[in-house]
Amino acid sequence: MWNNNTICPMDMEAVKKRIETLMELGSDSMSGFAKKIGIDPSGFNRKMKGETVITPKDIHKICIAFGVKKEWLCDGTGEMYDKNVAPQTFVRQSNNHINGNAWCINGNSAVLQKEIEMLRTENERLHKEIDWLRSLVEQKLK
Repeated sequence: MWNNNTICPMDMEAVKKRIETLMELGSDSMSGFAKKIGIDPSGFNRKMKGETVITPKDIHKICIAFGVKKEWLCDGTGEMYDKNVAPQTFVRQSNNHINGNAWCINGNSAVLQKEIEMLRTENERLHKEIDWLRSLVEQKLK
């Protein structure tokens, strides 16, 4: 189990690829992703280029913001998402809805369209995963 102070044994290139996967799943630019995790976009850009180090604190922020497991992000093992944790990006959006400040109430349909596209992408990913699991089960049954 990782904690905020644990330095995980990271292959930085592999970690960056998993971060890029998160950015793709969320249809985020590098700058948008950095803002969601609370890191200066220019600093995050340098981290992704390998000019500065991705720290355990950065890993922790990403895991909290997107609800992913540290083990998956650091070394690619285990499940991607922590089913017991609601991603903070979702929680903030939900709180905006409750407070009446949500983009859909304000009429910003571009953000709503982006959210719909993110859900479609996640739906497609889940269907692919289900198909892959079905094929595994079918192979075991043969």
